[in-house]
Amino acid sequence: MTILTVAQSVTPRISQPSPTALVGSASSLHQELNALIADEARVIAKSDDWQELQTLATVTGDGTTEDFSLPSDFERLLLNGQVFSSEYQTSLQHIKEPDDWLELDIRSYDYVVNAWTIYGDQIHFKPALPSGVLAKYYYNTDKIFTEDGVAVSSYTKDTATFNLSERLLGLGVLWRWRHDKGLPYQENMEDYERELERLKTENGGSSIIKVGRETYTRGADIAYPKAISG
Repeated sequence: MTILTVAQSVTPRISQPSPTALVGSASSLHQELNALIADEARVIAKSDDWQELQTLATVTGDGTTEDFSLPSDFERLLLNGQVFSSEYQTSLQHIKEPDDWLELDIRSYDYVVNAWTIYGDQIHFKPALPSGVLAKYYYNTDKIFTEDGVAVSSYTKDTATFNLSERLLGLGVLWRWRHDKGLPYQENMEDYERELERLKTENGGSSIIKVGRETYTRGADIAYPKAISG
């Protein structure tokens, strides 16, 4: 399906003529559908850590640089996202609150495990990553469409496709259009929400049983990640 066919799947259910073109159309209906499609696509993309949108970022330490620009397509970190480095066996320490980071900065605390935070469109580390050390993290990309074979954050052609479920996109456009027009929409919204929850449940595949010597509780860190010499 394309952006145009998403709109064409909706129009029969709102008793409107099916469009032959959408982007750039002078029709107020087509412009409205186009705006709803673009908005709903972003709502869906932000609603979960969709595996289709997860992207791996890597930064390389040089021993002095503490601040690195976020990827140009950065939307947000995964909801429980962590940063791992090639230096330690455990994740780096996430400082979530700005005031905690400010205190760390002003008082020059020396963390055993590197600390990190995000602000100002940059990811920051304290202390600086040692030279050659890699830090990696997953994030959600804002490139949620594909146009002419290239992932993009917004589309300009009817032939563009949504990188997630286009059926869900159509259901979302349908109930929001009916809501905006003051028409009954509850049943349509419930159809949309059921499909959304189904896709969230299926996203990423089923959990598997791990067999091996080492297991860690999710979210738990190793108390001290380096060897202690006597």
